[in-house]
Amino acid sequence: MDKQTLKVQYTLIALVIADKLSSVFDDVLRVTNKPELYVKTRYRVVEDIYKDAGPLGGINSGLVHAYGDIAYVTACDMPNVCLPYIAWIKNIMNKEACDILTVKRHNGMVEPFNGFYSKASVSAIEQMLAAHEYKMSAVHSKLAAHYIDEEDIKQFGAYDDLFFNMNWQHQIKNYLARINSQSQKGVKV
Repeated sequence: MDKQTLKVQYTLIALVIADKLSSVFDDVLRVTNKPELYVKTRYRVVEDIYKDAGPLGGINSGLVHAYGDIAYVTACDMPNVCLPYIAWIKNIMNKEACDILTVKRHNGMVEPFNGFYSKASVSAIEQMLAAHEYKMSAVHSKLAAHYIDEEDIKQFGAYDDLFFNMNWQHQIKNYLARINSQSQKGVKV
């Protein structure tokens, strides 16, 4: 299913995420293959420059259209926005001489989202896309990447919450049920 069409209390999940991010970023950009979903929103919307190029294509389009030198990147199926975590990693990104700042798990897996990318990485990413090389692991090996250890982010909550994404129907159902329950109890979602 197209997860960007999921709604939380009649609002597209992508817009719920964007609203949270707009409290800390002046510019929130939506990269989508369905711009018609976001016509009546306050956010800039762009389509993929390289069609059917997966997450790397979306990151590229976002970076090309970003106003700043760095961009925070997340996905529409990652609804748990942790603003203190984002501020913390943004500070690290501003201090490091790197193209990518993201988390590396103990098993060696690198999280492509919930991190920062430098606009300076666009050229290398576009070379990969032009060569039909779409794997996120490849971009990390071709650019100056700085990784945060999984242990260092525990201060912001459980790893599975910070990097939760809705890949399966049961995850979507459980997330929506939890959000609806919290809303009924008066918890701001």
